[in-house]
Amino acid sequence: MTNGIIPNSQKRLLLFDGHALAFHSWFTSYPNEVMPGFFRMVGSAVKRHAPTHLIVTFDPPPPTFRHKMYPDYKANRPPVPEGLLEDCERVRDISNPWM
Repeated sequence: MTNGIIPNSQKRLLLFDGHALAFHSWFTSYPNEVMPGFFRMVGSAVKRHAPTHLIVTFDPPPPTFRHKMYPDYKANRPPVPEGLLEDCERVRDISNPWM
């Protein structure tokens, strides 16, 4: 095509659950940290799938609509480990310009 528009059949979107990747990275590393594992997983998926578009989403801070609908939502979960949310914030800050 000469108009610069990529046909839909050639477009590929990769969508990541940022908090899921962050938690996985945190709990599978020693010492516990998010950034190396997070970017390794994203980079591996980008290399494997060669997307034209990439989106990483993160959960909004609580309370969310789920907390309002069901006050006991996540009531039995242990608290988030100290340092994990700070690492998530660093991932967002670093990745924001290119994601």
